Amino acid sequence: MALLHASRLGLTLADADGKTWPLWDFDLHLVSGATLAIVASRPGLASAMLKVLSSQTAPGFGGVLLDGREFDADDARIAIVRRDWPGLGIQRAERLVRSAVRAGADRRLSREQTQRWVRHHLSLVNATDLAGNRLRWLSPGALARVQLARAFAGGASVLFLDQLFDGIGGASGHRCLDCLLELQESLTPTLVMATGDIDQAVLFADQVLCLDTVDGRIVARHFDVHLPRPRARQDLQRDQQAQLLVQSLWRREPSDVSAHVAPAPSATVVELSHYAPPRQGLAGKMLEKRELTLGFLPLTDCAPLAIALEEGFFAGEGLSVTLSRESSWSNILDKVSLGLLDGAQMLAPMPLAARLGHGAVPMVTAVGLGCNGNGITLSHALFETLGLKGEGPFDPMQTALALRAEVDRRKRAGLRRLALAVVGYYSTHNYLLRYWLASAGIDPDEDVVLSVVPPSQMVAYLSAGMIDGCCVGEPWNTVALDAGAGRPVHSSWQIWNNHPEKVLGVTRAWAEAHPNTHQALIRALLDACWWLDKPGNRPLACEWLSHGRYVNQSPDVLMRSLSGTAGFDARLVFSAGAANFPWHSHAAWFVSQMVRWGQFGLPDDVAGLCAATYRTDLYRQASAFGDALPDADSKCEGTHETAWRWHGRADGLELGGDHFMDGRLFDSEQMASYLRGFEVSAASRRGRAYAA
Repeated sequence: MALLHASRLGLTLADADGKTWPLWDFDLHLVSGATLAIVASRPGLASAMLKVLSSQTAPGFGGVLLDGREFDADDARIAIVRRDWPGLGIQRAERLVRSAVRAGADRRLSREQTQRWVRHHLSLVNATDLAGNRLRWLSPGALARVQLARAFAGGASVLFLDQLFDGIGGASGHRCLDCLLELQESLTPTLVMATGDIDQAVLFADQVLCLDTVDGRIVARHFDVHLPRPRARQDLQRDQQAQLLVQSLWRREPSDVSAHVAPAPSATVVELSHYAPPRQGLAGKMLEKRELTLGFLPLTDCAPLAIALEEGFFAGEGLSVTLSRESSWSNILDKVSLGLLDGAQMLAPMPLAARLGHGAVPMVTAVGLGCNGNGITLSHALFETLGLKGEGPFDPMQTALALRAEVDRRKRAGLRRLALAVVGYYSTHNYLLRYWLASAGIDPDEDVVLSVVPPSQMVAYLSAGMIDGCCVGEPWNTVALDAGAGRPVHSSWQIWNNHPEKVLGVTRAWAEAHPNTHQALIRALLDACWWLDKPGNRPLACEWLSHGRYVNQSPDVLMRSLSGTAGFDARLVFSAGAANFPWHSHAAWFVSQMVRWGQFGLPDDVAGLCAATYRTDLYRQASAFGDALPDADSKCEGTHETAWRWHGRADGLELGGDHFMDGRLFDSEQMASYLRGFEVSAASRRGRAYAA
């Protein structure tokens, strides 16, 4: 789904000499996390087009939409960045960034938190030493970097860079280019940039829009840039493909570009159906919908969706799929609920939360996308305070007890509570972090402060000192370790072995309206998950995921997030051990934790709720030879410390261990007694018991 969408624009652009040039029927689609560079054959035209796309100038007809809605130049969702912003000369750099932080903050920050956040954004652009300087005293390069800090501090969805680095030469110019390249790699912003420098366009962009004047009008042409990321300035000299692309853009010869640059990956052009042969069950069944848009977050475990697209598994089922990179789990839920997405990668508890009341639209899932994959990372200060040494692995019970001692010390000394973050309130991260804390008698709602932070922002929050620790999915624990922002201490596998993590979620209405399409979607994802669990395929998977349209981290980081580092292994599993089967007992355990922490009351019919949400019947319809097919919907969780054999009709099926860190067993038919066994819960604080 396009984040920035322009449709059938009719407009007149003025060049630097004031001469006007018409442009008709112009369309543009820019997805989240992508960069568009605009270059033109006449000075001023690129900036004029940028002003139209950022709603500073209205087109003659047609319109520009941001995330499906109209916007104007003052919209908080965009930031316009240029060096010559009027009225800023007497301001100091720090004050400029602070005003952006306050305007963009989604919650009230204390003075100390605001100052930390200001310093964080100045450090992102290597401008900490410029904080006290007035803007009019800064060099063009320094001013450009401070303006970038302002734009990122405001939290805008799209940044419009108007010739920001043009004319900045020498070491200062190189520093600016390197700075933005680093920001592209770490933050994956959506950028639209007007520039007169074709080298800049190729270096930063995923698409280049060339505006040429022919016979009194503008001819607009799009060039795709498929150079691997992360990129470096030196690539323009040492990469033959980059050199050919620069030359082709100078000559404006599309044939040269297409000859040397691979076509954009798409479910409609990848011919690999022999890797995913259509199943007999699909024969004679008409797909109700072939063109689908699915949402995901930039995490290592978005891999099943990415691989199903890039390796042709969607195409093999007759589906044309567009993947939409989203910013948060709440955004995912809202867009699926509203029908803006056909379905999405979801946290395993999310469809249950929607059924129980968080959201008016019932959700279902019929396939899991894998197990494990999260980690608990602590700041260096807290890691040292707990007396942890070495690289691990650490015993989760021992670290929880050490954390309890620190919590008690802070209480006695009247110090602030520790601040911890999770990616969502209805998430495995939240429930497993709470389970770990409560195992040592720490009340997550009373003894610490828990907040929600999107996964890709966790490292920034740790670096800025805004949180003391977090539970987040990979690769962000590995990224935090590499960045020196924190120390991973536990994988979520250590708390509950082989817990479910992500699922494919759709609305119940969508599933009922598109039964054949839903089945095809499930089959494609089962094939992708099977492919991902083949060790020889992991390096290629990491290459795909490293692209800016997915996770935008280096293949090395992604490979370590899959295979583990010294002392930390997230143990991501995509298919093995019936990882894709939507066990009702998994759903019931999530319900138990929602009840335990006071999010919902104990439902009257837990079994009915789980059966209506975790659709094992739809999974069985879609599965084929080789897919895990247990003949029961539930099992007792926590009874196996190692892999074990399922002895039912599917005799010989091997399942992974399901041990809990404290050795408890969970029987979904005995939920009330299970909940009464916990000393720390919402009910224990209120002095109430759970009904039988």
